[in-house]
Amino acid sequence: MKYADPLKLKCANCGSDGIYPLELLRSLKAVCKGCGGSFKTQGESINSSILSMELLQRLKELILALEESFVFDASELEYSTLSTVGDIIDFLQASFPKLSRSDIEFKLSLVLESKNYDGKIVNIPTFLLSELSTTEVL
Repeated sequence: MKYADPLKLKCANCGSDGIYPLELLRSLKAVCKGCGGSFKTQGESINSSILSMELLQRLKELILALEESFVFDASELEYSTLSTVGDIIDFLQASFPKLSRSDIEFKLSLVLESKNYDGKIVNIPTFLLSELSTTEVL
């Protein structure tokens, strides 16, 4: 999601309109020029939206890499059904019943590493995909 910068906001406290730099809003330090009220809630909402879009983009990139590695069509896949590494493994097991779980985990770890994530997370089925950004291998 792309936000205008600067962004026009109306203060919930005093109702005055103001224009605020996106960076200031995202840092949660923006205050109303009229009454000094905080725009922290708006900044948190912006940060949450941006993070959600970044996570969705990472998940799409991961699914495309899986699609290439496992050779399947992911166009009908509902991304919202995948929230953990275990969900991906379950999906792949259902899609490729002839592959053993260890084969799937091995290929998945290679795909994760190709996307600069720690391939060892395949051993943690409850690992949340929303945490992928914190597992990058440097």
